[in-house]
Amino acid sequence: MIAVGSAQDLLARASSRNRLEPADARAGAVFERVTVDGESFFVKRLSASSDWIMRIAGDHVHRPYVIWRSGLMDQAPGVIDHTVVAMDLTGPPGDDAVLTIVMRDVGESLVPPGDSTVPAAQHARFIAHMAALSSAFWGWEDQLGLTTMAQRMRFFAPDNIAAELDAAECLADGAITFGHADFDEALDGDRADQQRIPDHRQVTANAA
Repeated sequence: MIAVGSAQDLLARASSRNRLEPADARAGAVFERVTVDGESFFVKRLSASSDWIMRIAGDHVHRPYVIWRSGLMDQAPGVIDHTVVAMDLTGPPGDDAVLTIVMRDVGESLVPPGDSTVPAAQHARFIAHMAALSSAFWGWEDQLGLTTMAQRMRFFAPDNIAAELDAAECLADGAITFGHADFDEALDGDRADQQRIPDHRQVTANAA
């Protein structure tokens, strides 16, 4: 393991940098794979001005950076490897500030992109490790100002997501459209008609 300072210092020592476009990445972040002293790292850059998930979640303070600075990541149980080695927040205050996250490259250990079924044994390990994470933070209370329960419940509320769906370049549309369609299909008969999620434009018109 090489010595790591700030994210910018680490990237300044890179012998190679390659832009990546992961198949499952649709939020607006920028990704790179870099090599430093023969070791491979995965880099993610994001800001609220370019990442629609940050915006619908009401994240204007870069919550991953807040968590990193607090030391909370290192309190996770041993079965959870967050892989993060450095983070930097640069640029002007506000939505244009850019968070750079440098992680060890563990791509070969990740579930491949796509919709293939995860093997039962692997799925069971995921459940067990999530249970371990939940147990480790049982009783923990947020004193950092992270995502509130109200914000979580309103991620895809029509009035919250409307601006994203109306944007000139709508990265969110596919995820939301397919999600709503799947929800409607899962409901039966009259129940589907009663609980169908309304189109945000119709909601806006009715509220006017």
